[in-house]
Amino acid sequence: MWPVFPRYNDPLRHWRSLSPHKVALVDRGRGTRQTYAEMDASADAWASLLRNSGVGKGDRVAVVAGNRGEVAQLFFACTRIGAALVPLNWRLAPNELRAILAHARAKLLIGESRFHTALETAGHEGGPRWIDLDLDAPALLSRKLRSEPDVEMDPEDPALILYTSGSTGQPKGVIIPQRQILFNAIATTTAWELSHTDIAPVATPFFHTGGWNVFATPLWHRGGTVVLFDQFDPATFIDGLAEEKCTVALTVPTQLVMMAASKSWGRKLPSLRFFISGGAPCSGSLAANVRSMGYTLREGYGLTECGPNCFAISSEESLRNPGKVGRPVPFLEMRLVSESLEDVELGEPGELLLRGPQMFGGYLHDTERTLDVMAPGGWLRTGDLATRDADG
Repeated sequence: MWPVFPRYNDPLRHWRSLSPHKVALVDRGRGTRQTYAEMDASADAWASLLRNSGVGKGDRVAVVAGNRGEVAQLFFACTRIGAALVPLNWRLAPNELRAILAHARAKLLIGESRFHTALETAGHEGGPRWIDLDLDAPALLSRKLRSEPDVEMDPEDPALILYTSGSTGQPKGVIIPQRQILFNAIATTTAWELSHTDIAPVATPFFHTGGWNVFATPLWHRGGTVVLFDQFDPATFIDGLAEEKCTVALTVPTQLVMMAASKSWGRKLPSLRFFISGGAPCSGSLAANVRSMGYTLREGYGLTECGPNCFAISSEESLRNPGKVGRPVPFLEMRLVSESLEDVELGEPGELLLRGPQMFGGYLHDTERTLDVMAPGGWLRTGDLATRDADG
């Protein structure tokens, strides 16, 4: 039986006291920076606004916006009142957005002006109240609203609802509980050797787990700095890595290909310890190109339903073992099984099963699909094939 979550699970509260002047968030698109004290105050203002708008424990708040500081502040605000944030994929067609909005049953919808037309086209009328980040939020946040103590959190309380792409059917609302956020943060910062001195860019959209949980939430738990990029432009991204002195960076192979064709490719990045490539396999030729430029590259594996940071490999091992993702991070167990769920022999391909406290809380409103991906013993069936060598 899990105890009630202690308040220190909100890292802004902790680092506001310990390192109030440390930069927590850089919004490159808007040229703004927030210290932990300032981000904590912004999250409090949003929490008061959400409460004043009728949002409470167990409710859901949808947001449709690019990577901007207010979305990060909203994440912590929702945690403080016991609500879950539902980031919407602004790349979807209006009818797809309408279906997800209806399924999520959000109490409130917050978004950028540029997406309002699509939501109106999607039949938003009669749906949750709309708060415009550009037109409404500044005045609403400036009002002096009554503040209340943070709610007590249960480990299973949803922190995020992230909708899958729907490539194999209707998008599923993956429940990311507070437990998963915390244990992924601890496992990531331990296995990947991250500290409060690390600075990481976030160019992956916030409607994707990579935007939140590869580096952002782990580094906020550790007291590090997160740098937001609203859009990915290869030259701008590389230049931003240099200017912000980023120490670690997540990329997907497509981004690496775009960067390799950029005029900024090969720029000296003395602060950067390594790139992490994830989201898809990284070809050997692409990995060799990255390393030939003097950059260190590690490959990773994860999914929305678990982690997403599931394995770790050192920079030295990644050179000796190209294409490998390493060993499971702390708390996480793995198995490779046949179609009959029997363990396969060493070196033989098998379906990857994962188990640990950084697993999801199920699919929203869909017990049947949740059960479909679970194997006896609490194992998550990833649907992905993997092999394991003699070194594990």
